[in-house]
Amino acid sequence: MNLSLDTILTNARELVSRLRRDDTTADTAVSQAQYVQERILSMKQYGDDLAELNDISSHRPKTAILYNIQKENRLIK
Repeated sequence: MNLSLDTILTNARELVSRLRRDDTTADTAVSQAQYVQERILSMKQYGDDLAELNDISSHRPKTAILYNIQKENRLIK
């Protein structure tokens, strides 16, 4: 009976160790998934902003755009 109790305790310790390891792995996976989700949301926002800017810029004449770029270049220099 003493041998089986030792075996049960050993098995319980191994299970606890595995559960801790699995918990750590799960936490890492959740953190990585959250990071990926944030990146995807950032990329989506970037795409939306870019589409909006492209829409706005398509309504302006090209000469006005060139004039503003030249003006900015002069200010930078």
